Amino acid sequence: MRLKIKLSNTLSSHSEGINVISTSNDHLIKLWITEKMESLPFSTNFKDKIFPTSLQMSNYSSKELLNKQTINISKLSSSNIKQERYSNIRSGNEIFLLTTSDGKIYLLNLNGKLERIIDAHYGATIMARWNNNEPGGSGGFASGEDGCVKIWSRNGMLRSVIAQIGKPVYSLDWNGDSTKLVYCSGDECYIKQLNIQISPIKWKAHTGLVTCLCWSSVNDQILTGGEDCRYRLWNSQGRPLWSSIPYNFPISSVSWSHNGTMFAVGSYNLLRLCDRSGWSYSMERPNCGSILCLSWSPDCLQLIGGCSNGQLLHAHIIEKRLIWEQIEAIQINRRTINIRDLTSEIIRERLETKDRIIRMEIGFNFLIVATSKQCYIFNSKNWNNPIVIDLNEGSGLISLIRLCEKCFLLVDLISLQVLNYEGKILCNIKMLSFGEPFNEQTITIANDLLVLRDRAQHSLIHLFDPQNGRVAGDGEIQHQSNIVEICVNQCGGIVDRRIVFLDINGDCFIALVNRYGAPERIQKIGSLLSCLTPNNSTNLMAALQDNQKLLVIIILFF
Repeated sequence: MRLKIKLSNTLSSHSEGINVISTSNDHLIKLWITEKMESLPFSTNFKDKIFPTSLQMSNYSSKELLNKQTINISKLSSSNIKQERYSNIRSGNEIFLLTTSDGKIYLLNLNGKLERIIDAHYGATIMARWNNNEPGGSGGFASGEDGCVKIWSRNGMLRSVIAQIGKPVYSLDWNGDSTKLVYCSGDECYIKQLNIQISPIKWKAHTGLVTCLCWSSVNDQILTGGEDCRYRLWNSQGRPLWSSIPYNFPISSVSWSHNGTMFAVGSYNLLRLCDRSGWSYSMERPNCGSILCLSWSPDCLQLIGGCSNGQLLHAHIIEKRLIWEQIEAIQINRRTINIRDLTSEIIRERLETKDRIIRMEIGFNFLIVATSKQCYIFNSKNWNNPIVIDLNEGSGLISLIRLCEKCFLLVDLISLQVLNYEGKILCNIKMLSFGEPFNEQTITIANDLLVLRDRAQHSLIHLFDPQNGRVAGDGEIQHQSNIVEICVNQCGGIVDRRIVFLDINGDCFIALVNRYGAPERIQKIGSLLSCLTPNNSTNLMAALQDNQKLLVIIILFF
């Protein structure tokens, strides 16, 4: 997997379906429409002595979330960028905030109307972020050169002052449910718990200034970059997980993808793509100066950055590889997949789709490919005659695909859809709660059981029958702590089915679908575990203990 990069002063064609709001030191705000390759100027511009420092769109109301997707943005000194996919180019309901060097926060809509000006800080307001857990952007917090971190309402009312450090706070971010926030000042990072009156967690993150940070809402890991030319990973308690080697120049930007599986790091003439553990996929060296901001598209396949020389960096992921037994699928461009036989190293087939590929997954001798408009079901016995299904419009892009032996699961913005490999829809489950999106760790499927963690209440597990969408077994499973990872064994019938999950403390538990008179439904089987992986042909499961030992666990039928 690697990034294909193009630099330009305007948007490139591979930013398909993505609209971008940009502002820079020329005091202009522009909305770029990629379909027509045009820019629409905003009527609101700034005075010559006022410069923008950060830009972010608001979260949407519940109804707006059904048709729109957004991504967060951090600051650029030369090009502030916000990517977004939505049906109407300019809707008055969509609000974005913009911070400036004169200490103010500007709230504007896409029609160019100035909604409100908040006098937030003495000196420059460096960064502001909307509350992730309040649809519609009803509140947020900001940091400035005066060393203060403040929470504001959308109406411009000051709710509280979180911190008064005395040194500039250069970057900040929320966690997934907006109950914690992380901010950095000097060489230290702070994690503040909002619903409990306790002192913030504080630690020295880098040798020198911490320049940027990003908190993944999916895997709950914090990514930081500093003037010591390193980028580092931390857990939600500030404990170190990984540290890079020092590079030649300070790290200027970091950004998690929305699914939490990878992140991007920007520096001077350097862009690196890494997986969630810090391992590097690729490193590119574009001639663009320092990459001051990075922003992922909703499908996590495209990346746009703002550079210190005033150019926009456009990148999309290519050469994604999936392996099932002796079959390897390689996405070589936006619409083409090569199928290779690993035993002979020969390319057997070249598969093409009409639209750009959003997601693909291989397993059980099938390759499922989701594009922006259709879903392709390829059978390894006959690659040339796929089953093609039209996707529902207005439900958003496919964000996740999960496979089992007899059926597969498609996850989009508003629903879960289970289909068999003949293309027949078995059930459609509407999601009533809003919260963090599903990922590979929070949803899994077997032939007779669909298991998912509640998006809002992370200690709750829901069970469904994939054949009809009804509640399976004895219903939901309630745990005492938040659950971070779940899996289910694939062998046997519903009587043999067992659910294995990890909580936030690293403890591993096994749970019954049906109690059948058993005294307990949940039992603890291990500690300090991670990366649960069930075997597809036997009732075995592999896991890592303390990130050092590989364990193979027999799933017992207690």
